[in-house]
Amino acid sequence: MTRIMMKRDSSEPGIAPRHKRRKTNLGSGDSDFSEDETEQVSTQSQSLVESSLVEATLLSQKEDPMPGVIRKIALHNFMCHNHLDVKLGPHVNFIVGRNGSGKSAVITALVVGLGGKAGITGRGRAIKNFIKTGKRDAWVEICLNNKGKDSYKHHLYGDKIFIKRKFSIDGGSSYSVHSESGQHISARRDELMHITDHFNIQVDNPVSILNQDTSRNFLNSKSAGDKFKFFMRATQLEQMNQDYSDVHRHMQCTKQDIDCKKETLETMRKEVKVWQSKFKNLAALSELKIKVTKLKNEMAWALVAERERGMKPLEKSLKSEEVALPQYVKKVDQTKKHQEEWEARLKDLEQRVMECSKAVRDLQPLLEARHKDVALAKQALAPILNQLKAIDRELRSARAECKQCEERIDELRSIASRDYDADRRKREDQIARLEKNLEEAVSKQRVSEHEITQYASNVARGRTEMAAIDNQLKAKSNKQREVRMSLQTLRAAKNDRLQRFGAWVPTVISQINAQKRQFHKIPLGPLGAKFELKDSKWALAMESCLKGLVSSFVCHDHHDAKLLEDIFNRHCPRGRRPAIITSAFSSKMHDVSEHRVRSRDFPCVLDVIKCKDPVVINTLIDQRSIENVLLIEDANEARTVMMRNPPHNAKECFTIEGDQAFCRPTFRYYSSDKTTVRFLMADVQAQIDLLQLEDGRIQDEVDELMQQKTAKQAEVTKNHQLEKSCQTQINRAKENMSRLKFEIKELQSVEDPAPIDVTTLEEEVNDYNKKIEDLQNQRHSILQDKTQGETKLNEAKSNLEQVETEIREKSDDGIPLQEEIRQTQTDLETARNSRKHYVGKLKEQERKIQELKRQLESYKRDVETDRNKALQICEPIATQRLPDNIENEIHQIQHRITEEEKEQGNEQEITDTFKNKKDTFERVKREMQQLHNFLDKLEEVMQKRQIAYMKMRKSIANRTKYYFLMQMHHRSFTGKMNFDFNEETLDILVNPGKDLSGSVAKSKGRNESSKDALEGCDLRSLSGGERSFSTVCFILSLWEAMESPFRCLDEFDVFMDMVNRSISMDMMIEAANAHHNMQFVFLKPQDMSSVRKIHNCKIFRMPDPERDDRQRTLAFSQQGTQ
Repeated sequence: MTRIMMKRDSSEPGIAPRHKRRKTNLGSGDSDFSEDETEQVSTQSQSLVESSLVEATLLSQKEDPMPGVIRKIALHNFMCHNHLDVKLGPHVNFIVGRNGSGKSAVITALVVGLGGKAGITGRGRAIKNFIKTGKRDAWVEICLNNKGKDSYKHHLYGDKIFIKRKFSIDGGSSYSVHSESGQHISARRDELMHITDHFNIQVDNPVSILNQDTSRNFLNSKSAGDKFKFFMRATQLEQMNQDYSDVHRHMQCTKQDIDCKKETLETMRKEVKVWQSKFKNLAALSELKIKVTKLKNEMAWALVAERERGMKPLEKSLKSEEVALPQYVKKVDQTKKHQEEWEARLKDLEQRVMECSKAVRDLQPLLEARHKDVALAKQALAPILNQLKAIDRELRSARAECKQCEERIDELRSIASRDYDADRRKREDQIARLEKNLEEAVSKQRVSEHEITQYASNVARGRTEMAAIDNQLKAKSNKQREVRMSLQTLRAAKNDRLQRFGAWVPTVISQINAQKRQFHKIPLGPLGAKFELKDSKWALAMESCLKGLVSSFVCHDHHDAKLLEDIFNRHCPRGRRPAIITSAFSSKMHDVSEHRVRSRDFPCVLDVIKCKDPVVINTLIDQRSIENVLLIEDANEARTVMMRNPPHNAKECFTIEGDQAFCRPTFRYYSSDKTTVRFLMADVQAQIDLLQLEDGRIQDEVDELMQQKTAKQAEVTKNHQLEKSCQTQINRAKENMSRLKFEIKELQSVEDPAPIDVTTLEEEVNDYNKKIEDLQNQRHSILQDKTQGETKLNEAKSNLEQVETEIREKSDDGIPLQEEIRQTQTDLETARNSRKHYVGKLKEQERKIQELKRQLESYKRDVETDRNKALQICEPIATQRLPDNIENEIHQIQHRITEEEKEQGNEQEITDTFKNKKDTFERVKREMQQLHNFLDKLEEVMQKRQIAYMKMRKSIANRTKYYFLMQMHHRSFTGKMNFDFNEETLDILVNPGKDLSGSVAKSKGRNESSKDALEGCDLRSLSGGERSFSTVCFILSLWEAMESPFRCLDEFDVFMDMVNRSISMDMMIEAANAHHNMQFVFLKPQDMSSVRKIHNCKIFRMPDPERDDRQRTLAFSQQGTQ
């Protein structure tokens, strides 16, 4: 008998159908066999079936494994397995293992890996339930044989096809199809469906893959309806029946649509007639519209004529400007000629000046030589003059001394008779009195010097104290100015946080937003406005740490930084422009977990910042390393921690007052000069109140310092005046002391005169006279030398004056030339300006002519364009009418047409509506006719397909009966299968006969009559082993009714005793031997005693997986099975 499920045609191996199909050869019978005919045919065909199986076995043993056979199944984190590789043989395979070792997981992985849904496995509702507990993802990989004449795209995949399915705990799933060489071919599920369709792999077919739940729900069920459903699913008849039902349902819906359209069609026919009558009444408006068309044509040419008339003024203007052009050219030539003349004259004058200068330069060496002669003459005369002056001084001195001597002689002769003792006593008394006055003056001077030292010290100390007060006042004023600026900023920023950073910041932000299309990415800033503090107590420390970063802006690249810098230049005050940081924006925050400071007691700066923008955080990390900066409240504790035991990765810390400390080994501590928070305060009003109190306190301190300064100034002034008074007294005392000392010295220097002797003086007078005579002789000799030197000097000066006069004359010749050059330069500049003026006028005239030409050409093009447009409308029309007159006439006629259309309707609207309704009517009519034809054809086809379906269903049912009887013969059983397709039931009747040992099998509690015993018993009345054996026969008969490259059974014999298990397994093995090129996979427990030895058999023993307490019970069992 021909097999029902045949391998599909492989003439096109590269193309696989989308939907699963079955190629079926129908039996030759046209109707169902009756039950009696079935019994007769069964006995007659039993031998024929056995002989055909033997022949098929001999033939199949020579064949290679079919394409689609499973070579390997790999599981990773799947159900109870961490990783498992199951390599299968090409024919018979046994997967054995203890209960709970994960045998069924292999079959589940096969279904899931080949595209099956989680629900058909009976192991879970969602694919994520198959992931092992504690894992995030899992995968299953199936290796299929692709070797043979029916291979799938062998040139692309090779001898093996690898299918890998990955899925994760969040429900995501993906496919990956690879070739034998590992090349990735596809990631689409459609490719997998093409592969399974080509190999006729049906993972949802219970006969192809029979799991425990299907076996328990259908095969072991005593319901005839369940067995019928199982039969229909196994043979795919259920799917075909469902497809036919869907077709019939769609046919009914289509018929209802046709009925609805019939009613609509009549309404549409009436509407078409109404609009057709309106369309015929439009002829009256045709003449008016034709006239409007003619007027529009005339108007088009009237517009052309008007444009042509408008071209004449342009031509006239162009002609007049072209006439004026030569005059400008002539002026330019004249000015050019004048300019060249003045340039030549200037060049000549400059040449003459250069000649004069050359002559002067030629006389310079002679002038220098004459100066040198004069200098030498003066140098030679100078010693003579000096000697003459010296002799004159000695002569004057000798004469004066001689005269003094003569006067002294006369004086001595006159005072020879005076009393010198009384004069001496008087001098001594006077000296004693003066010395006493001198001692008193010295004592007073010392007292005054001590007082002046004290006063000077007081003045210096007072001035030092005043300088300290001034420094304090300056510091207080600066602080007060900062406080008041902060107050002003905070009051302005009460409702706008950006105002804290400056009154100009909102303007900058608005400009950035206005130009945001020009930025690659909008800059962020100020940075202090982009984050908040988790605890506001750290505001002062944060400002001390970040400093200028608080008011900085960050840009994505240099292009954005340049744009932002331009905005700053326009709107930022001088000296207050914030810094611009250029750093590529990132959507992820830097991972600083490895390098950040690690401390349980103290937070770092990164910990107290609350910000969702990663760009701001990344900028602070890059620019300030905030992940390595600690925050410690107490200053002493900060010193101790950073100096002795700093936390890991800590570089520095800040206290709550803003003090900064660096960690060892270079420990340093810097106190903060900031006392108020400016940018990062949380409560603005509270900060305003604090700043107002601070301002008042500073003002009180300033007033107090001013009072101290005033008092100190008065004290310094008083001490300075006293110092001056003492200095005056000291000066007077010094003058008095000097006078007293001088008088004492004068008195002490007076001596008593010796006896008068003028002989010596007379001798001195004679010596002086002799000396005077010698000096006069020397003077006469020197005067002669002087006269000679002066003569030489006068000659040198005369020669010098001659050279200077000649040079002056040469220079005077150049002065008129210089004046003439200046005048020539002025005239040349005038000529140049004149030429420049007329050149500009010429260019302007040329531009004007070019512009007129361009306008004229443009106007001509417009006229030509209008003419071409008019030609497209109609042939040229000679008209003298103005366009406005024609337009008015057109409006009047169109108004008339409008009035007529109001009464009758718009022509275009009526025409379009009529055409649309007519076209719609014809289209609907045509579609209805096509639907009628289609339904008739479809109904005819469905009738034929229904007949074919009935024949195929009967043929499959009869074939299943035949193979069932043949399998029952293994234990000398007889029976039959009754199909009721109307009631959708399948009754299996079995009559146990003699078994292989010849004993009669008896069923417990069997009380049927002899007729019932001949016909057989229902499965419910059989023993457990007999029912299991019958079920195996049913499975084997369905195997012959369908074809697949492999068959998998999961512990199908679990309810059998040893005898029936051995017989059933032998039957399975014989069936496998009959199909040597197919693959069979049996899952069994550890006991393999019921399996006889078989050629080309492979046994895979499951390892005992390690399971924790949570994995002891599967969490994905269905509620129905629970």
